[in-house]
Amino acid sequence: MASNWSTNNPTFGRWIARLHSHGPGLVTWVLVVAVAWQLGGLFWQFFPQPEPVIIPPKQITQSVQQTVAEQPAFDTDAILSAQLFGEHKPDVQSVAPVVTENIEETRLKLTLMGTIARASSEDGYAIIRDDKGNEKKYAVSDVITGRTKLHGVYARRVVLNRSGKLEELRLPTEFAATKSPTRRTSAAQRSQAELSELSEFMESNNADDLLKLTEVIRPVPKYDADGNLQGFRIYAGRQRRAFLKSGLRPGDLVTALNGQSFTSQAEIIKTLATIAPGSTVDISVDRNGEATSIQIDTNSILNLVKADDQPIS
Repeated sequence: MASNWSTNNPTFGRWIARLHSHGPGLVTWVLVVAVAWQLGGLFWQFFPQPEPVIIPPKQITQSVQQTVAEQPAFDTDAILSAQLFGEHKPDVQSVAPVVTENIEETRLKLTLMGTIARASSEDGYAIIRDDKGNEKKYAVSDVITGRTKLHGVYARRVVLNRSGKLEELRLPTEFAATKSPTRRTSAAQRSQAELSELSEFMESNNADDLLKLTEVIRPVPKYDADGNLQGFRIYAGRQRRAFLKSGLRPGDLVTALNGQSFTSQAEIIKTLATIAPGSTVDISVDRNGEATSIQIDTNSILNLVKADDQPIS
């Protein structure tokens, strides 16, 4: 019966016919694949694959942390060098050297009332009166008026910086210039020696205490025609009421303090510096050609200074 079905079924006959025609080729491909598989197995027997290295989880974590630590999150050097906001170029202000010679006298309506000069011209103080009569103490670089600043302080003068130009303001002295070059040279040499001596004294003493005294009196050196120091005339300082209460009068020529006369400005400064609070000072005065002596209690003067702190008007 099965034989009759295969004989009478046309579909089965067609499959048989195809098998006879394509069967040898199909068998050949199957054999080729099988042979290739076997050859591959033989190859890996002679050249085995390396076994994979298994890293424990703890070692993997340490390795990753070390890599992150060694490599910065951001390359800061590259970011800074890129100058994302532009390159900053600070303003460089050229500082002109301090010139002490050939400086023109200022035309400002200022009066130099006194100076506290030190070894460096940048460390001193100056007391300057404006055109309204107001006196004030200035340190170097302080603004005096408008665009004018105090540039340097010396024994008898100060240098002003007026809009970048240096100008000079001198103490009003009563020194009469002589016609003799020899006398002028001698006076200049003596003045230089005084400044040197005064600088050494300022370095070894508290010169700030002298500023308190200049609040009451303003000394101006007085020279004779030969350039010899006769003493110093005194005028009211910032504390005018204290000055008048002292018994002194503007223009008095002080020739000695506590019996000690003066031969140089340095001696004047040294003597003034020795006046201690609570002491009594004996002042020898030449008032209009008449010699007189005035005793001053420094405590009473200091009390007046504290009670009445009004500028001269």
